[in-house]
Amino acid sequence: MGPQMLPEQDLYDSCQNVAQRGQMATNNLTLELHTSITRIVMYQVFSTTAWNLWTRCFELIKLKRKDLTIDPSKVNTAFGKYLYNETLLIKDSHGCFEVFLSNHKGWQQKVDKGLKEADLHSNQYKIYPQPDMPGCDCFFWMLLWLALLKHIHYNDKLKPDNFLFPAIGSNGIVHHGEHISHDTVQAWVNEATTSAGDSFTTCTCHCGRAQWHWMLARVRWWGSWAENENHDILIQYLLNELSTYKNNHSNALCPTQNEADGFLLGKHQLVKPACSQDLQLMQQFIIVDVADLQSDICFLTNTLISSKNGPPSSTLVHQPLQHPLCSTFLPCKSPTLIPQQTVSAPNNTGSMNFGSHPLPKKGLDIPNLPIQCTDGSYAPKKDSWRYIIQHWTEADPRHGLHVALQDWPAVWLKGKNKAIFSSKYHQHALVTLEFLEQ
Repeated sequence: MGPQMLPEQDLYDSCQNVAQRGQMATNNLTLELHTSITRIVMYQVFSTTAWNLWTRCFELIKLKRKDLTIDPSKVNTAFGKYLYNETLLIKDSHGCFEVFLSNHKGWQQKVDKGLKEADLHSNQYKIYPQPDMPGCDCFFWMLLWLALLKHIHYNDKLKPDNFLFPAIGSNGIVHHGEHISHDTVQAWVNEATTSAGDSFTTCTCHCGRAQWHWMLARVRWWGSWAENENHDILIQYLLNELSTYKNNHSNALCPTQNEADGFLLGKHQLVKPACSQDLQLMQQFIIVDVADLQSDICFLTNTLISSKNGPPSSTLVHQPLQHPLCSTFLPCKSPTLIPQQTVSAPNNTGSMNFGSHPLPKKGLDIPNLPIQCTDGSYAPKKDSWRYIIQHWTEADPRHGLHVALQDWPAVWLKGKNKAIFSSKYHQHALVTLEFLEQ
C-alpha cells in the first residue's frame, strides 16, 4: 500500500523490463507510467529500508549511493531469480549487500571522539533476501530501485554522491542535488494508512521490524540511539557502549545464524549449520539402511522371479558385494544376482535358508553386555567397550560368538534374524567405527 498504484501486472512488467534491459526499455514509457513507477518503487524501498533498519526519516532521506556496498557477484543471481519469479536456493539467500548509515543516531558524536570510535560498525547493516516477506524485502526493492534510478533518472550515470531518495518534481523530473523532504515521506505514510483505516507517523518505522525473538544485546546494538537523546538516561536500560565495542550484529538478518545467544526459544538451533561429525554419522546410518533396503528388495524380487519362472530345484540367491560396515567408507554398489542351487529346504525345527552362507554349527549369537564371567559375576560396565571391539575383530566361543562380527555376511542379519541381531550388530559397528576414528 502507498502512493496510488497502476494495475499490478502493468507495474511489474514495466519494472521487470527496465531492470533487465536498462535504459533502452525507458523509451516507451509514458509520463504517467514513468511517474507512477518512480513514486511507487521509491516508497517501497524507503519503507522497507526504514522498517528493517529502524531508521528515522531524517536519517534515511540523506542516504547516498556511496553508503551502499554491493558486490554484483553476490547479489546478481538472487536478484535475477526475483525478476524471473524463480525460487531462491539456500546459497542464493545468503547473498547480501551492506548499508552504511552515515547519518545514524549518535554516529557523529562517535566520529568526534577520534578514529578509534569511528572504527565501530554500529551503523553498518547487512541486508539479505526475505522472499517469504515480500512487503518487507529490502533486498529486492533496493536493488530494483537502483536499477530504475540509474536507467530512468540518471542516464546510466549513478554517482557515489547521488542521493538514493532524490526530490522529484510534479513532472516526474528528479532534482539530483536535493533529497526528498520529511513532509513528502509523511504524505506517503498518510496516503498509505488512510486506506488502511488508521493513522501513523514516520516514527512508526523506527519501531518496525522489531524482532521479538532477538536477545536484548542484539536489539541494543541494532537500535542504537537518536540524536539529542540523553545518553546518561538511556544507558541505564538499553545502551551500553562496551557492548558495541565487543559485538557486531550487522549480520542479524542472515538466514543462518551461528551465535548461541542471538535468539530466544532456541530458534538459532533450528537454522545453525550441521557439523561434519553430525553429517558423517548421519551418512553412515543412511548408507547402512539403504544397503539393507537394497538387500531386502533383491531378496523379494528373486523370490518372486524364482517362483514364477525358475525350476523348482533352483533359485536366485542374493549375494551382497561388500560387508555392511565397508559401505560406511565406500560407495554402495548395486547388488548382483547369482543363480545358484538352493540349500536343502527348511526342516521341522524351523532352520532358515542362508544360501551360500550356512550358519555356524552351534548357531548365531551376539553376547550381551556386560559380559558374564566364569564364576557367575559380571565384568565392569566401564570395560564393555573393550569387549565390543574384541567381538568385532575376534570370535568368542566361550560366550557363544563363533564368528567375529566383522566376518558376518549380510544375509545372517536378514529374515527372522534381523529383529534379533540387527540393532545390536549396528551398535557394535558404530562403537568400533568411533574407536577406529580416534
